[in-house]
Amino acid sequence: MKLKKILIWTFRLILLTLLYFPIWIMGAMVIGDSMSTEVVLEPGLVSQGVGTLLLGIINTVLIVSLIVTSRWHGWRLALSLAFAYYGSFTFITQIETWYFLSELTVSPELLPRLFIMGLSVPLIFIPLAILICKKWKKKDGTVYNCSKIIPLKQLLVKLGVIAVIYLIIYWLAGYYIAWQNPELRAFYGSPGE
Repeated sequence: MKLKKILIWTFRLILLTLLYFPIWIMGAMVIGDSMSTEVVLEPGLVSQGVGTLLLGIINTVLIVSLIVTSRWHGWRLALSLAFAYYGSFTFITQIETWYFLSELTVSPELLPRLFIMGLSVPLIFIPLAILICKKWKKKDGTVYNCSKIIPLKQLLVKLGVIAVIYLIIYWLAGYYIAWQNPELRAFYGSPGE
């Protein structure tokens, strides 16, 4: 019985990973030809194909793990997870693009498309993943412990602490990782220290 369950979840993860890519590409098609072709990509730690495969696997496993561990189901789960995914994967990064790159490399035509590009995964993939993971309908006999629900005040405090920690990590990483690159400092008009 345990082996059957492992095989079913392995199949679901493979299926969802395979579905992730065309849905993600559909979103990326919004950009069209508005992206500059003058950009030269530098090689990274892994090839572009391997990096894209890793991105798809990690995002799929992350979304599935959030679906499976959630007490919610159906539209409530779909909308909340879509909101959280879009906010963290698209909105935050594109706000950074708007703030830092809108006058340098990102055209006014491209910027709104970057926000639209991130909608395909939360609006199509996440509800599909909830359906495939069998979390669309509430299972009969499921009893939730109401004492484990976080009070609103405590939730807001926790979210505030997370936001402050995120900003600290973001700015420290920006300074100690990115800002140490002389080409980056020259690009933004600061020759160095």
